[in-house]
Amino acid sequence: MLRMLRDANDVEVLGYRGEAANEKEDRQWRRWRAFLDDWGIRGDYLLDEVPDIHERLLLGRGFVLTLRNFEFDQQGRATKERPRPMVSATIRDAIGCVASSFRKRGRASPFHVSQRVDGTGSTHPRIRALLKGFERQDPPTKKQKALTPPLLLEIFESARHSPRRWDRQVADLIIGGYSFAMRACEFCKTEKPGQTKTLRVRDIEFRESDYRLIKWDDGKRLRDRAHFVSITFTDQKNGAKMEKRSHSRSGKEVLCPVRAWVSVISRIRREFGASDSTTYLTVCTTREGPLSAPTEIKAKHIIKTIREACGSGGAKRHGINRRNWALDQSDPELRWRLRSNQAYQTDKLWPWGVGGAQPS
Repeated sequence: MLRMLRDANDVEVLGYRGEAANEKEDRQWRRWRAFLDDWGIRGDYLLDEVPDIHERLLLGRGFVLTLRNFEFDQQGRATKERPRPMVSATIRDAIGCVASSFRKRGRASPFHVSQRVDGTGSTHPRIRALLKGFERQDPPTKKQKALTPPLLLEIFESARHSPRRWDRQVADLIIGGYSFAMRACEFCKTEKPGQTKTLRVRDIEFRESDYRLIKWDDGKRLRDRAHFVSITFTDQKNGAKMEKRSHSRSGKEVLCPVRAWVSVISRIRREFGASDSTTYLTVCTTREGPLSAPTEIKAKHIIKTIREACGSGGAKRHGINRRNWALDQSDPELRWRLRSNQAYQTDKLWPWGVGGAQPS
């Protein structure tokens, strides 16, 4: 029984969420403890000896104001006043982490009005009003600018004339990932690996126009007869597993998702003679010749390629501005809509043959 309980605890702590989420909650709990220490409430971090709801609310509001105005060290102690106040969205997330710590220990959160047996409920009106006021005072959100199809053409042309061999693989990965609204961590490795499983060769599937499957190592047939490409996302950040999405040929030579993924797979097979379907999609060679050493494309290389295309005048030349922000595929909700094949047919996407991925 004790062994099973230990395994259950491991799953609850490590399997339920990633390491980054656990660290974030622990960081906010350290700040809460240091805040109570400064107020003279040492050791009673769950407020068992503060039953009065008004006193608990006062502590909750004081903690919110401390988050807003101060910086913190590793131990959670407030060190100095912030040059810019913490934005309301970050504060809301922080008090949510502290409230979660309270509920895990069977206590009611000082930031919420308890409405259920388990102590959960809505945010207290005074806390909600405070956050709403902060939101009005916050500076405007700096939205991430979007990639447009013409900029993808710029990246492809630059890679085609580049002396660096791996630029071609990077360009095809960007175009293929764009078509499926992928985050970089889905097709290449990042500095801090998360729950999302990076795609491998086995996760890419090609079919002919009559839906017959084409083996990934069938070079000539793959290049000439592939009409559909399907990608299986093994494990994602949102918890979805084995999610499969498909694209057909778009009719555009460069921006066609089928062409991009055929190029990625064919290059891996040609340069490495790979027969292992577990090979990552990001392996490539740095130069021509049989003695060229294999290397791996990482997220930082993807970002560098995009920045170089923008810095060379591509951003201004291809119209990356406020009007294009509707195409920002880094937005999780937009990405979900594209994957779910909901209506997202704008004049900027469809003329280039780049639409939402079709569910398989």
